[in-house]
Amino acid sequence: RLTEATQRAEAEFERKQQVQAQEEPKRLSSPSRTPNSGGFISSFVTEKEEVYYRVYSGDNTKGRFLTKTPPKGAQLAREGLALPESNQAEYIQEVIVPKGVRLQRSRALPAFDKSGGMEQFEILDENELEQAIFKEGKLFT
Repeated sequence: RLTEATQRAEAEFERKQQVQAQEEPKRLSSPSRTPNSGGFISSFVTEKEEVYYRVYSGDNTKGRFLTKTPPKGAQLAREGLALPESNQAEYIQEVIVPKGVRLQRSRALPAFDKSGGMEQFEILDENELEQAIFKEGKLFT
């Protein structure tokens, strides 16, 4: 009987350990070092697969900064996202972010003589960046 009670207790302890491990927050890599986030900043984990958008130039077809709503034009994207001169927002692409990816939501701060102010999302974990599906970019005007 002692053995059965001990086995039950050990099984219950192990079950609680597994539940606790699932509930513990995941360690994240540091957010980007660029002081580009302002306003109300929140972090969340996607509960379902979602579509986001990304603007870029050249062959820089992957990146951690996204928008939930596609900008209305390249000039508005450059201004509202306060993009550096190296990103002229020549292309826009859909990015499929899978369930379970941690994002940080904020507003782009003024930078590079641009006003900023648009909502932006940053994929915080480098491994999760690799899970996102970056669709082929389309010319953006």
